[in-house]
Amino acid sequence: MSLEKLLGIIARGEGEEVEFKRNVAGVAETVCAMANTKGGYILVGIDDRGRVTGVEPEEEEKLV
Repeated sequence: MSLEKLLGIIARGEGEEVEFKRNVAGVAETVCAMANTKGGYILVGIDDRGRVTGVEPEEEEKLV
């Protein structure tokens, strides 16, 4: 995905096909929910207001 597309998704905010997660908590549930619908994007390291917060290295390892 290009940086331009990613920034566009963040700018539009959360919706039916976009979910922001500040950390990895709840990612598995969101993956399951999206798998049972149209799918979408889960952006980890973004808070609910669309601000980039980043992910701590320990949290990043949990995603792999």
